[in-house]
Amino acid sequence: MKEGTSVREHVLDMMMHFNIAEINSGSIDEANQVSFILESLPKSFIPFQTNASLNKIEFNLTALLNELQRFQNLTMGERKKVEANATTTKRKLSRGSSSKTKAGPSKSSA
Repeated sequence: MKEGTSVREHVLDMMMHFNIAEINSGSIDEANQVSFILESLPKSFIPFQTNASLNKIEFNLTALLNELQRFQNLTMGERKKVEANATTTKRKLSRGSSSKTKAGPSKSSA
């Protein structure tokens, strides 16, 4: 699976291949199917894989698909927030000026 593609489409595609293998007398049990799917995920899913492994979570295919979609939605949502917070400026600084603005209490003459 390539980064940025739909995990749902990837899992459904893998399930289709498992079904083709079964039709051709190549039975793969569900636990191994889950393992194959987890191993085929890109680096952005390492936290998900680590959590599942360390907590010894056993998924069936439906639960795995749902949890992977939830994880992808959460992580993609975070990326979009970061992208939205990044701004650029085209303001040119004159020689000797600073990009920092001096903010503070105004001085009044007493």
